[in-house]
Amino acid sequence: MQKLIVLLCWVLFFISSCHKSDSPTAPVAEDNTPKGELRTCASAEMLEEEIRDNPSRAVYLEDLETKINAYEGRNSGTQRLPGKLYLPVVIHIVLTDPTVISDATIATQLQILNTDLNKNNSELASSTVYLAGYKLSSVANCQIELYVSNVVRVATSVTEFPAHSDSMKLASLGGSDPVDPSQKLNIWVCNTPGGLSWAKFPGGPVQTDGIVIDYAFFGPNTPAYPNHNGRTAIHEVGHWLNLRHIWGDAACGDDLVGDTPIHNGPNYYCPAVGLKSTCRAKPLMMWMNYMDYSYGNCKYMFTAGQKQRMDATIDNARSSYFAATKVFPGYF
Repeated sequence: MQKLIVLLCWVLFFISSCHKSDSPTAPVAEDNTPKGELRTCASAEMLEEEIRDNPSRAVYLEDLETKINAYEGRNSGTQRLPGKLYLPVVIHIVLTDPTVISDATIATQLQILNTDLNKNNSELASSTVYLAGYKLSSVANCQIELYVSNVVRVATSVTEFPAHSDSMKLASLGGSDPVDPSQKLNIWVCNTPGGLSWAKFPGGPVQTDGIVIDYAFFGPNTPAYPNHNGRTAIHEVGHWLNLRHIWGDAACGDDLVGDTPIHNGPNYYCPAVGLKSTCRAKPLMMWMNYMDYSYGNCKYMFTAGQKQRMDATIDNARSSYFAATKVFPGYF
């Protein structure tokens, strides 16, 4: 019941149009901030707009939250599938020169995603890794593997797709139409304003479902952006599986996960070890969580509670995308 009340408050927060940048605790990027340096995710704002335009989105999310609260875990014997799950992915490269993103870059990005999702990233190899008081043994192994089933390259005349837009998902607007959108996660890699990336939360129209990633933050580091470490993608996959930003998109907000600390707002760059929230009890900030805004080279974990939330979302809202084996032929 408490979680449902929190969700209702969260929905009302969106409908009232109180953006996270309105909070005095949330830093605001200056006009001369390099592309993607600070605010890089538009997922929460886009959901806010969807709820405002279509209140049934809020009803769907309330119902899903009830199911999440009742969920006992993927390995409880009451769920759809135990063990590792495989997720087919369609990569759309929609750029004036789509060869900028090579097959090797795509393969590297998928390797980064799968390494992080399965708790194989190098940061967690050390028993002394800083986790803001969280136990290393409790860091989530999400048991999810993504594989590429299709790569679509479109040489578009659109030099920059608008923010908060689905135009890159429509061939008629210079984009690329989705492929099998009810069975495959479609990811559009394109040029967006300020390096924005975003994901659609469960329950929206299938034709616009998926993830958008600015091309500069897809794949490994580049000399221009040496700090992202290919981790924009895992942040957006988290949203696609119904994870909220760790600060709950409000000053001292609730991300609807029980084992993440309360944050007064997003963290940027690489925060200091021992940094504490200014919210009640002043807990240590979990800036190394994938759902914060810290640099990618400082993010390296999901919590057990976040995994449980993703598992519940898979079984109750995203089950058509996942299987115990690779169902579709691999692209590579």
